[in-house]
Amino acid sequence: MKSYYYSLFLKNDCSASENCHWTFSDFCDHYLTDKGGMLPHFRFEEIYNVIKAPIHVVKYETLRDDLIVIPMIEKKLNESEEFRSEWFRVVENNIFDKETKGETYKYTEEDAEKVFKAFEKQFHQFGYDENSWRYL
Repeated sequence: MKSYYYSLFLKNDCSASENCHWTFSDFCDHYLTDKGGMLPHFRFEEIYNVIKAPIHVVKYETLRDDLIVIPMIEKKLNESEEFRSEWFRVVENNIFDKETKGETYKYTEEDAEKVFKAFEKQFHQFGYDENSWRYL
């Protein structure tokens, strides 16, 4: 889950605003204001518990394995050279993982605690340990 929230921070559009100097901690303070979701991002309970639980869960760290079991994906991989080409470029190389790796991608304990407190139910539901940020 670490990758997801940090990637949102990296994609934060600060053009024409005074938010370009924000740290990840500042981003969390501003957007993680409501338990269970980012405003105006989404509400976990509404999506998962009220509307419908997901059939498939896709995680950054197991992207390929999680996607390959989705029947539509498997079918497209077997039928389309163009799809296979994009699959290799995007999934096999996990381009999403690259944007959140390296020295710029470090949580402080304080930042990790903010994310965990705001999204504790998601951490538990998807099998992430509170201290998982230490190992990524």
